[in-house]
Amino acid sequence: MLPAWIRYVIRRDPAFARTLRTEINPIWCRRQVRQLSGQYHLKLLSVGGDVFLDRIAAPFEFETRRSKQVLGRVIRIIQLLNVGNWIAHVLLMLQAHYPIYLTVAKK
Repeated sequence: MLPAWIRYVIRRDPAFARTLRTEINPIWCRRQVRQLSGQYHLKLLSVGGDVFLDRIAAPFEFETRRSKQVLGRVIRIIQLLNVGNWIAHVLLMLQAHYPIYLTVAKK
C-alpha cells in the first residue's frame, strides 16, 4: 500500500518505497533478541512502545506544504477523535508502531 499512497496522495515517485524492509517490526525484533539471548546473554528491555506513545500524543507537524494541503483536514479530524490516545494504544497492541527503539541489556 505504501507505493500507492506515495504515488496518489503525496504525488511522488514511489520507487524507493518498494525497497523498504517491512519485515522489520516489533515482533521480528523480539524474535531476533530471543534467538541471540542464548549466545550473548541478552535481555530485551523495550522495542520503543513508550517512545511511540509520547511522540504520537504530540501535535502532528507536516514537513511539506503538499502533505499539509492533502492530509491536513484528515489528520485534524483523527486528532480530535483520538481521545486518550486510543489509536496509538491500538497500534501498540497490533505491534504496528514505528520507529522501533530497541533497548537491550546484558544479563
